[in-house]
Amino acid sequence: MREFENHIEVIAEVVRHFPKIGKTGIMKCMYFLQEVFNVDLGHRFSMYTYGPFAPDVLGEISAATNDGYIKSEMVNYPNGIGYKFRSLEKPVSTDVINECSKHIEFLKKNFNDYDAKSWELAATIVYVSKLNKNGVDALVEWVNKLKPHFDKEKIRTEYERIAQLGMTDCQEVA
Repeated sequence: MREFENHIEVIAEVVRHFPKIGKTGIMKCMYFLQEVFNVDLGHRFSMYTYGPFAPDVLGEISAATNDGYIKSEMVNYPNGIGYKFRSLEKPVSTDVINECSKHIEFLKKNFNDYDAKSWELAATIVYVSKLNKNGVDALVEWVNKLKPHFDKEKIRTEYERIAQLGMTDCQEVA
């Protein structure tokens, strides 16, 4: 199976586990799969407006839609227009299911009720934790500078939650 098709099937599996997930949620699930669970997706994530972002994931979302794995629906929100996706139940390969499903189940168990802003904060915390070597206080400051719309208490609370899940690299400075 070609690598690109595999990514489309990973997106399909994410959407199957998260009915009505949006683009931000799919992006962050792909980020977590690669950066936390070491699923080799080959993406190059960098910090962007809504947290870690890899532009090729957007193309893969479009391809998954065009190939009949998922359906895209435009949704009106108070702040604008967004997209939600649902599974079309086209079968994915056993390799994808074996490699990704347990990790996606973990994400569903712990992030199922997250909206776009919550995904943004969680993924940004994980991203910064991989770069930060100066402890939790420094991580909170760094995330707050990147995302000033999240107060420091909210950042710290989310960091603690994610750290308890074993998803961060940040260590307290002695």
